[in-house]
Amino acid sequence: MKRILAIVLALLMILCIFSACNKKEKDSSDAGSQTSSTSGTTSSATGPGTGTTAGTSTDGSGTAAQPPASTSSDITSTSDGTRLNYCRYDLGQMEVHPSDTATINLTWDVGFKGIGGLGRPSDRAYYGGLCFEGLFDWNSIDNCVVPMLAESYEWVDDTTLRLKLYDNITTISGDRLVASDVLWSFKVQIDAGYVGAYFSVIDYDKCKVVDDITVDIAVKNPYPFMMLDLCSANFSIASEKVSKEIAGEELDILKLAWNPSAGTGPYKLVETDQSTYEKFERREDYWFSAKPYYKYVTITSVEDPNTRAMGIESGDYDEGESMSDAQLAAFQNNPDYTIWANPTAGTQVCLWMNTLNEPMNDVRVRRAIASAIDYKTICEVVYAGLAYPCGDSLCNQFMDTYSAIDESKPNYIKYDIDTARSLLAEAGFADGFAVDLEITTGGQVPKVAETMQFMLKEVGITLNINPYDGSTFMSYIRDGQFTIALSQTGNPNPKSYVNKIDPRIGPKSATGWAGPEWYDGPGGMDYMQELCDKCYYTTDVEQQKAVWKEAQDLCREYVPFIQLLQPAVTNVTRSSVVGLYRQSFGSANYGWFYEAEYITG
Repeated sequence: MKRILAIVLALLMILCIFSACNKKEKDSSDAGSQTSSTSGTTSSATGPGTGTTAGTSTDGSGTAAQPPASTSSDITSTSDGTRLNYCRYDLGQMEVHPSDTATINLTWDVGFKGIGGLGRPSDRAYYGGLCFEGLFDWNSIDNCVVPMLAESYEWVDDTTLRLKLYDNITTISGDRLVASDVLWSFKVQIDAGYVGAYFSVIDYDKCKVVDDITVDIAVKNPYPFMMLDLCSANFSIASEKVSKEIAGEELDILKLAWNPSAGTGPYKLVETDQSTYEKFERREDYWFSAKPYYKYVTITSVEDPNTRAMGIESGDYDEGESMSDAQLAAFQNNPDYTIWANPTAGTQVCLWMNTLNEPMNDVRVRRAIASAIDYKTICEVVYAGLAYPCGDSLCNQFMDTYSAIDESKPNYIKYDIDTARSLLAEAGFADGFAVDLEITTGGQVPKVAETMQFMLKEVGITLNINPYDGSTFMSYIRDGQFTIALSQTGNPNPKSYVNKIDPRIGPKSATGWAGPEWYDGPGGMDYMQELCDKCYYTTDVEQQKAVWKEAQDLCREYVPFIQLLQPAVTNVTRSSVVGLYRQSFGSANYGWFYEAEYITG
């Protein structure tokens, strides 16, 4: 009986995919387009001179400008275009009305290990923006960098970024935060071993405090993505004085874990069982011009997702996260709830193609595969519509380096089954071929692989799917032992994607490595090396845009790898709760939920 049921379910899925593919085969032009859009550009870092943290030009003073209004979409606006959510910086420019009594009850999927923001004892409250804040914030609604603790920035030269802090920042304890606290917080993270791709670019010995509110951040080489990095919660700042009063000169992390007083965030911790329950109270002395709407925030850890979902339905919780598609379906089309499906720059499902191996060394085959994939249908069938087609290779529409598709340039990363068949015939594979597809078993990757298997079968390509756990998969990739591979990756830094097409970088340094001979256009791979260097090091905003546009155009034409889609980061809230926006890695700023009466004008 179970076998019969499994066969029936498989047939239903195939029929669903087949129907969607046939429907789109006649009109493939929109299959690779986004289902929602964002507007506004961002300045990762300008060249020597003054920069802007809001994606717009300034008057030359270095003061951050107001970000542009968001384009209407199904996740950020109502059907009539009324905007649903603003980031903290937006709210600071508006008339807001905090509640004197309201409480929002959140439910998460893991227990707490502490609240302290240094030494990384806790990812949840640390990343949630309740008690700790960073220098800048990535507003994924407007796709731009906005101020947090740093009011403005200026590139003094190609390797020195000067930050000016707001001059009225106070910690939860009431102490003033100063520029020296920035470098001290960096040093604590470096000493704790949290260097990685973030702090490794910083030349700490050359960093210096200019005055109480000004600090120079030195980088080892020109690094145009520094502003994006500074949006990460890894760069949260705490007071050295208060931290040492709590945890001593040697910084006992366990003492910091349950006392977040060294942070500058809008909430203070007032109650905890140090396990599954936390209660935060809004700081009435919060230093920023806007205060959060809710007087209290409670967070309850509930491991079982079904229990979390039932808690929202019963009214015990106002917001929940980390639910399955089936659980989310219970809230769809229900006016009492909102499903937030937020795109971010940080997570993609990617198809890697090793151009050293046949037949991926033939650009016509890579183009055919790219043309045979119906990206939008994968989002609809596998993710129930809670994902976004990337329609690109080098970067996606939620990265600040992205340029819109140039219709005058060749682009094969869009669904066009006739083009796919023609290219295969031209390459000598009119009858198709079989190839091994190595995949990870995490997330929805296996289902994406099965859906692709069906789609590529339509043009004669047989995918033999080989699933591996994460470590085994990585060992194959890093040894170059693959022809094509599928995995989910999570890094919003555009540099990581340039690494994948750089012919000088091998697979051990770039997961999903394309191979050293993927580009055979004008100038060959020598020209591609030069272009990669320009992508790595160009800090002038306009020049950077031009360089990245050229690289994107070539990747759409030569298809070294494909970003298939971005899974949305989902939350469920009561319909009256709005204000959810996400940072560069998809982490939400939970301190800034609000309800309609919060904003006027």
